[in-house]
Amino acid sequence: MDEDTILPNFRVDATSLFTSDEDDSDDGDNNLMETTQYSTPTAQENRFNQTLTKATTNELQMTIPLSTPIRPSLVRQRPTTTTKDIVVIDLVTPKKSPQNFHQPNYIRRTIHFFNQQRLSTLPTFPISNNDENNGSDLLLANVSPIQLSPIELARRQAGQYQCAFTINDLNASATSMMVKNYHIYYLSILERFNVDLSILDHNYVRLKDFLQLFYTARIRMLRFNKRLQNTSYLKDDEMPLLLEFYLQMDVDLFYMKTCSFRDAQPRSKTEGIFCATIPEYRYKITPCGHCKLCRTPIDMKYRSQSPILFNRYGKHQFVNRYESILNCPVTCNTINIVYVLTCLCGQFDYINETAYRLAKRFDEHRQSANIAICNLLLGNKNVTSLQINQQYESSSFDKEYMLLYRHPTQCSATIQMFLDYNKHYWPFVPMAIEEANQDDTNYQRVHATTTMSNVHLDRDIRKYLKAVPKPPAGYKFSKYQIEKQAKFFQKYYISPPTNEQVDLYNANIIAVLPPNTSDLFREIVRSLFVIHTEAKLNTLGHIFDSNINLNIGHSIWCANLVRRPNSSILQRR
Repeated sequence: MDEDTILPNFRVDATSLFTSDEDDSDDGDNNLMETTQYSTPTAQENRFNQTLTKATTNELQMTIPLSTPIRPSLVRQRPTTTTKDIVVIDLVTPKKSPQNFHQPNYIRRTIHFFNQQRLSTLPTFPISNNDENNGSDLLLANVSPIQLSPIELARRQAGQYQCAFTINDLNASATSMMVKNYHIYYLSILERFNVDLSILDHNYVRLKDFLQLFYTARIRMLRFNKRLQNTSYLKDDEMPLLLEFYLQMDVDLFYMKTCSFRDAQPRSKTEGIFCATIPEYRYKITPCGHCKLCRTPIDMKYRSQSPILFNRYGKHQFVNRYESILNCPVTCNTINIVYVLTCLCGQFDYINETAYRLAKRFDEHRQSANIAICNLLLGNKNVTSLQINQQYESSSFDKEYMLLYRHPTQCSATIQMFLDYNKHYWPFVPMAIEEANQDDTNYQRVHATTTMSNVHLDRDIRKYLKAVPKPPAGYKFSKYQIEKQAKFFQKYYISPPTNEQVDLYNANIIAVLPPNTSDLFREIVRSLFVIHTEAKLNTLGHIFDSNINLNIGHSIWCANLVRRPNSSILQRR
């Protein structure tokens, strides 16, 4: 069959989108080059009216050829007997930019000098084969036409690129493997995506190249026993769905406007992969009302917000300014999802996927992070001996190597939050040497008759004190702190303290997958998010050799902690 008979007819008149310099005002609402616009479902009617108005106006703002004579519309001359200059004000001829058009190329927000490798993982048009990673031919599927230059708009027009193959007999799928694959890989999505066959074919190749990098990095990072469990490859019928995610994982925004599963509906029957209007928020996360994650915490004294925000239309912005818009309606009980955890310091992201509910996975992250801070303060031996958090020991199994749990032990924001809710651990926070010396002086003056010899230090208590982690350079424990530590171990020697499990991350669901996708499929989608969000707390998911996730923070963990008035270890009688 001839290619022209099956390709979608997607044509954009580039000249109808030219604007005049009068539109380039200083008003922030009109600065379409730097600010991405979004809308909510309630704004559909306004957006439609604005689109009509814009199109009607722009049709009259055509660029006038250079040969067009300047026609003065107003001549102002002062009547005088002496010769004066005549000022001509042209109100007719539109102004021209140096490039002869007024809309520049789309400016990418999240690509800079140090992350150029990301360009090789993004979907592109089938051009610039000799320099395919320069980013000039990015697909930009989630960019509104009003933010694209005429050259970029012209690339979207149907028939711009010739496909490398043609199918002459679509009915030969029973006898031909090539035609059968064509039905699976192309025909099942061609009409719905409303895009040229050549663009699909070109980006299947790029997706295959990414998958090869993904498999190689996965083998390099996973332990040998896990490699044996993860040697499978995607099934053929999963490839079109993966391409659907891949094509809409744009340079600055993930926006799956074609989503048609889990009660989601494509935004338009004719829009396809390319945004015809600005992206909009259509779905939100609603609470189930039963799990700990969706119940509002009783005490929000030290938190600026709940760990997850429900019932809000909007986009999620990652630390590197990449953004995502939810593709399906979802609750905290939805399974088969990709989610993000952001440290309370706001500087580090972690991307993960799960076949389970977010509530279950978030509970596991909470427990492991709390155990990590307990180990920081008391020492792993003491935590084990006192059986602190024993009920969670099975969930923490060999996670200390994970950046996700190493970072909280170096982050003052997370340690501060833990101490605010578990004040009995303050004696294990070292003081600066000068402060500790001053505290020793004050303590001796107020408690002249109290010495450490008055505290019964049996062999077990001394063993616990010896296992307390040593303070970092420039810090030490005061005498009063050591006394409080001994009393801590005496008190909890038989019965361990009851710790409040503190939420040390903010969470959000960023993508929803069909309920029947494979584990490998989720891992691949997770990897795409890790690459484009440059998630620093991820060990798995990165495919390039880089030091992006090595510097997770090396400051002195106890340097910036604030002792609340009711939690000071220096409480006096």
